[in-house]
Order: sequence, then structure tokens, then C-alpha cells
Amino acid sequence: MSTTIRVSDDTKSMLSLLKNEDESWDEFLARLARRDRDVEDLGGFADEGVVADMEAARETARGDWDERMDS
Repeated sequence: MSTTIRVSDDTKSMLSLLKNEDESWDEFLARLARRDRDVEDLGGFADEGVVADMEAARETARGDWDERMDS
């Protein structure tokens, strides 16, 4: 079964820029739908301390990098 989705010429032109040449329109739209849903699902995984944890990890990584550059 198939469905027709009407979009303006401008919208189709914008979407065409995002679509890979080797994928069908169905594959393209499914890829966009998965990405949006995946981002929403991932948004709920973090606890309250995630920002502080990320900052600490970044500082550790920077320190490791600085040590390597000084060697």
C-alpha cells in the first residue's frame, strides 16, 4: 500500500538537498523519522549530574592531550 504526500515545489527542492542519491523517497523519510525519534529517546537518558560529568571528562581529556603534546 502506498500513500501520496503533497508538498510544495520549494519544500521538495529543500528535501532533495538532504536526500542521498542512492535512497528512495521512502527510505529518506524513514531515515529522517528515525533520527528525530532517536534524538528524543536519547534526551531522557541523562541524570542531573551529566553536565558536570561531561565537563570533568573534557578537562581530563585536555590534560591527557596537553601531556602528549609536551612529550
